[in-house]
Amino acid sequence: KVDGTSLQDLEGFPARIGTPALALFDPLTQQSNLVFRSRHPILTAVECANVLRTVEEFHQVHRNGAWDTVRHSSVKTTDVAVEDIPQLRPWLRELLRTRLYPLVHAAYPKLADGS
Repeated sequence: KVDGTSLQDLEGFPARIGTPALALFDPLTQQSNLVFRSRHPILTAVECANVLRTVEEFHQVHRNGAWDTVRHSSVKTTDVAVEDIPQLRPWLRELLRTRLYPLVHAAYPKLADGS
């Protein structure tokens, strides 16, 4: 358990035996699961609403309402890089530190510890 997050907080999906990516991970710790999703929401409804409001305001003020369409060369998307919006950076850093990194560590402890 890391920062209150454990493998029980995640739903795992197994990889086929012989999947090359399994060499990077610990099949015992991960119970042969390669893909995980959280059993609980990572963001609250209020956080989602605040991010959407901040992104919309940023694009109206700084980009005349225009959204980016060039972040991915192989797939056409219309999106925004949250890290490009200064008002969201502190929130994003805290989200990574307190919720996302602990989830990654719980799912992939061998990869997360740098070994």
